Formats: sequence, C-alpha cells, structure tokens
Amino acid sequence: MLYTPPHDPGSSSIAPETPDDDAEQIKIQRLDDIWESQGFPQVGFVKMDIEGCEPFRP
Repeated sequence: MLYTPPHDPGSSSIAPETPDDDAEQIKIQRLDDIWESQGFPQVGFVKMDIEGCEPFRP
C-alpha cells in the first residue's frame, strides 16, 4: 500500500502517518528484476529519491 496524506498530495509513504491518509494499492518490483527483464543493459548512473521509511526508524 502507498499512503498519501490528504493535506499533502505530493508526499507519500509505505506506512500511514495519520488515520486520514488515503491508501492506494501499488505493484512493487525489485530493481534487479526490472534490470533482468530488460536484458541486463549496462547502467552508467542510477539516481534514487528514497522516502517513506521514516516511520520505521528505531
């Protein structure tokens, strides 16, 4: 599930921050599986903007 707070539609998380967050079911794929399905092309650069795990920090 991907959760989006109604007051901030540009933000999303894999964990709800409030009970009012909207939930949407999404398909998740491992990057390795996508790369394999493309025939293992050479990759020169990968940029990732990872957000949403903040609630899981100890």
